[in-house]
Amino acid sequence: MLPLTAISPYIRSPEFVQTEWERYFDDGRALAADKGWKSILFANYAIANPKAAWQWFRQDGFDQIWLDGGLSRTWAVAFAGGKFCVLILRDGC
Repeated sequence: MLPLTAISPYIRSPEFVQTEWERYFDDGRALAADKGWKSILFANYAIANPKAAWQWFRQDGFDQIWLDGGLSRTWAVAFAGGKFCVLILRDGC
């Protein structure tokens, strides 16, 4: 999962990330993660579900303590948002 970079979607398939999410992080478990891990988990989830990740990073009341020391909210929003925009253009979602 780390490092999370622009190449990550080519290394970690959406199917793999979705399976990993469902097995380990779904049902609120990602939200229960320690501070900075929340941002890593949701940024990684953008590979499988960019809309959900984008919404999480863009939520009102976002707490900066949730960010990992090596991740900015701007980068995470751009990463998730870029993948989300591709879906909109491709699927019209």
